[in-house]
Amino acid sequence: MKIKGKHSVDMVFALLLYGLFALLSLLLVLIGAQVYRSIVRQTEARSDTRASLSYVANKIRSAEEARLETREGVPVLVLPEQAGEQTYETLIYFYDGLLRELFQREEDAFLPANGEELTPLQAFTMEESPGGLLTVTSRGADGRDHTLHIQRRLA
Repeated sequence: MKIKGKHSVDMVFALLLYGLFALLSLLLVLIGAQVYRSIVRQTEARSDTRASLSYVANKIRSAEEARLETREGVPVLVLPEQAGEQTYETLIYFYDGLLRELFQREEDAFLPANGEELTPLQAFTMEESPGGLLTVTSRGADGRDHTLHIQRRLA
């Protein structure tokens, strides 16, 4: 009879050990999933910030002319281009939490809300030094500022 009792205690101990192992395994998977989500969020935030800076740099490099203006109280990077007798503008600006781009004829009215939404950002600024150096600063969802210095073409 003692052998039977010892056998049931061993069985209960083995089941408890198996249950503890299963519980800890589940806990480990949940922690890993949370860490993965956090890494993905941070990577996306940094990617948006870097993409916004790369986008602006490539647009400036490919343009014949680039200038900063303020339209409707919004700082705007203006990239004009001639097509026949008509002049068009690519306008890049930060409005309503989004980096935006608007392509329009030079004489068209600037309506900031009409721009194509490129990427969400917390902040985006553009400044120009006297020598034509543009300083573009972008703040992504992670709250970090990233700055790009690019020399625009001088006419």
